[in-house]
Amino acid sequence: MPPCGPKPESGTMNTLRSRLIAVLALASATLALFGLMDRYVVQRGQILKNGDFSAGFDNWQARGDGEGKLSLEDGVIRLYAEKSTDAPDVRQTARRRLGDNYMRLSAWVRHKDVSRGPHSWNALRIVLAQQNASGTSLWERPHGVFIAWGDGSWRRVKQVFWLASDITAVQVIVALYNVTGEAEVRDLSLDVVAESTTFNILRQVLSAFWLLALPWLAWPLLQWQRLAVLTIAFVILFGTLAPHLVKKDVQHFIQELRSPFLTSASVDLAAESASAPLPGKSTIPISEIWSALQKMGHLGLFALLALTVAMTWREQSWRRLALYLIVFAITAEILQLLSLDRSARPVDAGLNLLGTAAGLALGSYLLHRRARTTDQDPPSV
Repeated sequence: MPPCGPKPESGTMNTLRSRLIAVLALASATLALFGLMDRYVVQRGQILKNGDFSAGFDNWQARGDGEGKLSLEDGVIRLYAEKSTDAPDVRQTARRRLGDNYMRLSAWVRHKDVSRGPHSWNALRIVLAQQNASGTSLWERPHGVFIAWGDGSWRRVKQVFWLASDITAVQVIVALYNVTGEAEVRDLSLDVVAESTTFNILRQVLSAFWLLALPWLAWPLLQWQRLAVLTIAFVILFGTLAPHLVKKDVQHFIQELRSPFLTSASVDLAAESASAPLPGKSTIPISEIWSALQKMGHLGLFALLALTVAMTWREQSWRRLALYLIVFAITAEILQLLSLDRSARPVDAGLNLLGTAAGLALGSYLLHRRARTTDQDPPSV
């Protein structure tokens, strides 16, 4: 593809290359920190009562026990659903103590012939629902540890959750929601963990390097014709690093804009598994709408960024622009590792890259169309 415009001077190229190398170095260091070091250490192990099920289902709420839908043998829970309305599950609520800021839920699980339902929650699910002082489960907070359909051999699943100050308890739930099939779960454990001192120091040092480098990295964009690029990039980075509590406030705002006839945000999973929606309620919960908006945000924002870069930064070749945007798209996802309670996901990085490709393609089309139109204009007299 031809260059967007004249080649930049060698000094400018060297400066841009230096910034690119710095970003790659910081991104590599971030991945190395989170990939090679153990982030958490156990403060209090297994806070579930009868967590190994040695006393049967004591201390657990069990739905389907004695009906052939839920059974227990040698510490292994077996859930079986012949009809999608069976919905067997086990659950237990654990109180949070002062100073318990992180909890890790882990288990071994396997499943067979788990069907799919019309909604995302229709699956085999292992979740940790966060509850406030009134006992309300806050489903807009992160809660998923494992969700699956089809067949799967034994595997260990785990997830660490950061608990905000308004959380007083958590509820562990293992269930088949509106699906058929069977599943087995063992070694279910809820541990109170904390970030290790060494990891915490390195993470903060690395965050400081990112913050110090940001003004230098953004300096080429501090020109009036590139402020649009800087603004879009800032919006993306804010969305990348914002904790889930901030995202929750945005989610609530979106919910308030919806029609009063639609479903509310906090829907109990027991209600979710009902065979029919309540009268006058939407069958699409706010969680699914929010998830769709997030995916559209990844595509849309990076497409807009790439289009704006293509239209305003014409002295760079298309190949160089694509390289910068690809690095930014991947780095934006890596930076989520440094956030308080976020995690990087390859799927989201893929959406970033897809949006980038779409924006560059549209920018190329518009520029070539403008060039053809200019060539066809009659000479002025």
